[in-house]
Amino acid sequence: MGNFLGWLRRIFSRPGKIAGASGNGDGDGSGGAAGTSRSGGWRQKIGAEGEEIAARELERLGYRIVERNFRCRAGELDIVAEDGGATVFVEVKARRTESKGAPAESVHTRKRARMARAAMWYIRARRLPGNARYRFDVVSVLMHPEGAPDVKVLKNAFRLDEIGMGWRQ
Repeated sequence: MGNFLGWLRRIFSRPGKIAGASGNGDGDGSGGAAGTSRSGGWRQKIGAEGEEIAARELERLGYRIVERNFRCRAGELDIVAEDGGATVFVEVKARRTESKGAPAESVHTRKRARMARAAMWYIRARRLPGNARYRFDVVSVLMHPEGAPDVKVLKNAFRLDEIGMGWRQ
């Protein structure tokens, strides 16, 4: 499997590799400046609803939710969970329609790289071992105006070597 943390250190210790800042950068998951909120706007509302639905589905499937909405300089992890001895970094994508494609289709290469960087920050902030098992899952939530949402959990949704990042899981 290789040493995940060592690989992340090599890749992201190069100057300019950690791009984009969100949150306050201290890795505590507290977000940005005091008084800011994710609650404004319909997109945030759909996202928050989707994350709640996804968390319930993951728990139903036996995942143990460790943390939600971890924010750091590299980005955000919607859900961090444990499943079968692996730490799982979960991206939740929620939509009301499929007019722009299925929700999971929007987890493109750039988003996957951002998730990998945020995972590195999480591993460092929580002092997790670099040689543990880590996985990236995506939960797709299609919220219908009437009726129950359609929820799909894509285990091992992507591998870092598939997006040109060189590490093999």
